[in-house]
Amino acid sequence: MKKHAKVIILILIVSMFTVLVGCGKDEEKTTEKEAEVVTPDEDKEAEADAPDEEEPEPAAVDEAILGQYDATSYVYDGTELDTMGEWIKLESADRGTFFIANNEYPFSYTLEGEKFTMNQDVGVSYEGTLVDGVITLDMPSTVYTFEKK
Repeated sequence: MKKHAKVIILILIVSMFTVLVGCGKDEEKTTEKEAEVVTPDEDKEAEADAPDEEEPEPAAVDEAILGQYDATSYVYDGTELDTMGEWIKLESADRGTFFIANNEYPFSYTLEGEKFTMNQDVGVSYEGTLVDGVITLDMPSTVYTFEKK
């Protein structure tokens, strides 16, 4: 039994030694890898030294279209219903808020000529038109008309 224990201890010692030797540093390989490593402080310095990248400016917007548009018409499956205080507010050249069902939903929008496209931040998109202060918005089974205040 003592002979088996000595063999097992010898195997454990050899395996531990092999692991330690295998994990040792190889100066040439480590030096190359260390040269590629960028510390967070160095990364911040590089960003500070880099030329400022200009963010693209939003397309010029006709200031006259900005503002709140109140719902004046709500047609569901061909039947005109009463509006319930819905509104759209165009706040900047590409952002706005849509108020419907007592909730406000932020959105981005594009205006190409008269074609108005609303992309809600919750992932829903609607198309319509914006002509002479009136937004007509086509939604599934529904057409809303909003007039500027």
